[in-house]
Amino acid sequence: MKHEIQIKLGLILATILCALVLIHSINQQPKLVSSVPVREVVATSGSLHDSFNQDIPLDTLQKEHYGNMEGGWEWLNEVGYDHPVAQTRFNDALIEGDFTGTWLELNAHFQEQSFEIQIDKASPSVFRSPNAKDFNYVRLAENLPYGSHHFRLRLVDRHNAPLLARSLRTDGYLQESQPAHKTRLLGFGASTFDFCGVIWQTAQAKGWEAINRGIGGTTLVNSGLQRIESDVLPFQPDVMLINYGSNDWYSNIPVETFQSAFEATLNKLAEKLPETHFVVVGIFPRRGGSETTRPLYNKAMQEAISHSTAASHTRYLEIKDYSWQTNSMDGTHPNQQAVRTIFVPQILPYLE
Repeated sequence: MKHEIQIKLGLILATILCALVLIHSINQQPKLVSSVPVREVVATSGSLHDSFNQDIPLDTLQKEHYGNMEGGWEWLNEVGYDHPVAQTRFNDALIEGDFTGTWLELNAHFQEQSFEIQIDKASPSVFRSPNAKDFNYVRLAENLPYGSHHFRLRLVDRHNAPLLARSLRTDGYLQESQPAHKTRLLGFGASTFDFCGVIWQTAQAKGWEAINRGIGGTTLVNSGLQRIESDVLPFQPDVMLINYGSNDWYSNIPVETFQSAFEATLNKLAEKLPETHFVVVGIFPRRGGSETTRPLYNKAMQEAISHSTAASHTRYLEIKDYSWQTNSMDGTHPNQQAVRTIFVPQILPYLE
């Protein structure tokens, strides 16, 4: 009997020990996504190696080379805040850098945007932020082994709202890094560039910076020329990938009107960006679009290119082997596999 009791006690103790080990191991796993609204801390302009929980304003991070911000961030002055606030109105904006610590947080005005976060060499994780009324912190990574870590945060879906971001903070410090110069690829168009990943995946394949300037639902006739000043010129791209016209075609805007607007857009781009190379992607099929008129709009684009002042540094291509029935997510927009296996491989040779 005594022996049996000892065996049972031993089994109970073993079970308890196993449970404690399991709980400990779970707690040690990195948690890449955790929404943690905490009280707001006013950022200071001190050293980037300051004390515990030190906020590092993003403009300081960028200027002092303690991180890299890509994708065409804009800087706004905010009343009551000592540093410019970073704003992006477009997807694929990126913050990347190195830090020493066990956790990392971003202070921003979150409005249910979706992000992709990658820590070190782990697979990227996608999360959606809370819908907050004001600036809050969201924890990007926690329970990491204390030491040096690389982070890469990308805005995947802006959720039809701009993202305003102030600072990063960690329980250690951000590490100085000198980002390498990258060729700037700017995508100019409507929804195909907005959220389908064409610009991002193409830039990744080249090792370039992706500047996404796609706005879903817009037409070239109504928006193309007007958007150049605000959405293109401030970023001085080396290469522009242009895919504008699907909504013009779908809306039955007269071909002559479309061609005239396309030529005027190219002329202004050539005038303002004389060193930039342009690659125009023709209109591809979509549900409900007339296959009788689509070639007319593509021909109009080619005519506009040849008559424009950008003709000498503009190339044109049409995506082949694409079907909206099998390669789209909704009948209009190419899915991720189509972007990766059809669009990007056909675009890359035109960027050489």
